[in-house]
Amino acid sequence: MDAQNQRPTKSHNFESKIKTLLVAQAKRQDDETRKKLICASELKEWLEAGFNEANVTRVASQAGVSTATLCRLYPDRNQLYLDALKLGNQLLLDMVLDAPQHPHPFRNLIELTYHLTLIWQQASVQLFYFIQGFILQTETEITADARVIAAGISQEFRHFVETTIDR
Repeated sequence: MDAQNQRPTKSHNFESKIKTLLVAQAKRQDDETRKKLICASELKEWLEAGFNEANVTRVASQAGVSTATLCRLYPDRNQLYLDALKLGNQLLLDMVLDAPQHPHPFRNLIELTYHLTLIWQQASVQLFYFIQGFILQTETEITADARVIAAGISQEFRHFVETTIDR
């Protein structure tokens, strides 16, 4: 299989996963679902407009909440950035963990490598990691917390790969 010509399936497409989250409807009192919608909308905004051009009004509109609700749930914009980073990293980790398994160890490693290639070659995934790096470099107030998020996901990824290789 040629990874360059293979399109990721919908379940392995980062943008599709974000858009799927935005379909959910939150009840008026369900702040956790609303926060998840806002974070998914923030991710979508980063991918479409860029981190520096992200607009609170568009984020709120895409999430299906008012700007007042967004500001009530996220009075600190930095917390929104951190929660969006957590969500984006978790979506990517879920995509990785969804790798096909093969009973033969060598074939399993090949399948995993191919699966990872399909994920990492997506422009939206590359852009997300670029934005995460940008946040780590420029948003000094949240650098330490953003590093903890990235390190936690990296550790889970490393554990998954080691477990897959050890089979």
